[in-house]
Amino acid sequence: METMGYRPFWTQSAKQWTLEGQTFFYGEKEAPKMDKFPAVIDTGSMNLGVPPEAFKFLSEEWKSRVPALDCVIDDNFCQVMTPCDEVAKNLSTVGIQLSGQVFEIKPE
Repeated sequence: METMGYRPFWTQSAKQWTLEGQTFFYGEKEAPKMDKFPAVIDTGSMNLGVPPEAFKFLSEEWKSRVPALDCVIDDNFCQVMTPCDEVAKNLSTVGIQLSGQVFEIKPE
């Protein structure tokens, strides 16, 4: 499995390891083709940062299932003021292909 350094080496810079991100899936749908991208491995975060093409694809899919979803107030972030268990039952699994392996994130 090939890894990449996400940040160049600077004095006292925190380096993060990445894998090659290749594509995203939402349920059975695959995101439009995009260039490979560095997928940062950060176990201390609960956020998922994605390339713009993937964000557009995922947010459109989410809005079709959760009409109250707000991706406008902050165009880099989507949120909804509905309890998670109510939202999760309307969503599908997100898959991320990293270095040839698909990892799934379930709505729960």
